[in-house]
Amino acid sequence: MIGHKITNTINPNKASHIISYLTNNNDPAMRFIKQREKRWKENWKAMTANLASLHKFELSRQRQTDKITNKNFPLQQSNYIIVLYGTKICIAKIIAMYYEGYGNHCYNQDAVTQIEDLSYISLQLQNKLLSSAKNFNVTI
Repeated sequence: MIGHKITNTINPNKASHIISYLTNNNDPAMRFIKQREKRWKENWKAMTANLASLHKFELSRQRQTDKITNKNFPLQQSNYIIVLYGTKICIAKIIAMYYEGYGNHCYNQDAVTQIEDLSYISLQLQNKLLSSAKNFNVTI
């Protein structure tokens, strides 16, 4: 019984019990929906954690490359740069530079002042440890 017949008011305890019964229903269909919601929430948490760690990695990587080039020292074709190749430090000549546009790598001949603009660099390693100069492609 929800209310008293004489005063015509709602009993707070009865209303609370009805609400808790409707929200904590033990119906198997409701249990299935709650399990699905729980799984979605767990997957969402995992996905956001992965995205946060990826974003943190990209920011740390960006901080490492910020000071490589600037207006005074732009990156150009035929320039020589120092490259970490595996565990070896090598000198490499820049053969070609590319940036990403419309889902493809587009060739770039201009000087680059921000290395983040590049998506791909083709290098020629100059190292006496290797038998001859070899061409390598590096993806940034």
